[in-house]
Amino acid sequence: MECMVKQIVEESHSMLKHALSQGLKVPAGIAENLYNLRNKFLKAEEAEFALETDEIRELAAIHQSLARTIEPATPNTINLLYSDAVNNKLFRFLGPVPLVRQLSFVSIFLLIVLLLLASSQKVNSASIIRGFFESSGSELLITQAFLLCCAGLGAAFAGLFTANRFIAQGTYDPKYDSSYWSSLILGFMAGTIIVELLPAELFKAEGSELASFGKPTFALLGGFAANMLYRLLKRLVDTFEHFIRGERGAIEEANARAEQALRAEKEIQMQSNQAMDLVKLQGEIKTETDLEAVKEKINGLVEKAMVRA
Repeated sequence: MECMVKQIVEESHSMLKHALSQGLKVPAGIAENLYNLRNKFLKAEEAEFALETDEIRELAAIHQSLARTIEPATPNTINLLYSDAVNNKLFRFLGPVPLVRQLSFVSIFLLIVLLLLASSQKVNSASIIRGFFESSGSELLITQAFLLCCAGLGAAFAGLFTANRFIAQGTYDPKYDSSYWSSLILGFMAGTIIVELLPAELFKAEGSELASFGKPTFALLGGFAANMLYRLLKRLVDTFEHFIRGERGAIEEANARAEQALRAEKEIQMQSNQAMDLVKLQGEIKTETDLEAVKEKINGLVEKAMVRA
């Protein structure tokens, strides 16, 4: 309970500072009430006693009111931004939250490695175009590391752009940090898939648009748009699956139609036999004078019809 009250107090304090600094309309009396309750909570922490139930209820009402005031920003994001500004001043120029700073470090590292690899004589247009299947050894290792750096830079750029957009909106949530690192890994994979699975002839042909861009550009684009590559591959798989299911569906439909036709033919044959039996019975009844014999023939005909059914 104490941790929850502490969270309410910290988030409310951060939201009030944010609302006042942005010129938002704060309901009258909230600033004074929050100031008094916050001071009382700090004293309660030092003296190890708890706030009253009415005071906690008032804090919750202030928190809800401020949360509505700062929408679409969220209390957690605003509190994180203000607390990080106080606790992390050394590398804050790289970003307002730890994720942005970490992605910035990764981007700087990849950029430095990219420049070092680009200075090698083994990295040139010819060696990059050769790719997996036409080169080997240290040349292959260096050129692929160069392309991976390009893909990583694209993925880091996309991650930084997305994170900064959420931070600007005030809706950034640290619980999704792992998704940014997953996107970075997917960017490495997507960049490699694009540049190595495309036929090398596309990059060698004179006048080709792909040749004018080159593999490094496509590696960077693949890292930046890893989700697009996933959707493209998923669409190809769905197309093949639909094609295979379509063939199976056609075969199953043909079999069902054949069975239905066979059942209809059997029903027609059965009805024809029953009609012939009725005609025969009608002729026998005309010449039969014994009523019991007629009943026996009718019962026999009914039993025969039931057996056929």
